[in-house]
Amino acid sequence: MKTFSEGITALNNEGISLRGVSYTYDIGLPQETLALADINLDINAGQHIAVLGHNGSGKSTLAHIIN
Repeated sequence: MKTFSEGITALNNEGISLRGVSYTYDIGLPQETLALADINLDINAGQHIAVLGHNGSGKSTLAHIIN
């Protein structure tokens, strides 16, 4: 099971806005695994961004959410 909280807004070809987005995985452990916590992000249409971080820090999860 995967869960989102808060909002993701597509801005009609003007970009995307994330406010308070969190994401957890339920991988069968006693507690869910928190992948992202309270993310706020604005990406304008045509803007290029880079997401950097260590292995397992949520980069791919973030990319899947905004895709």
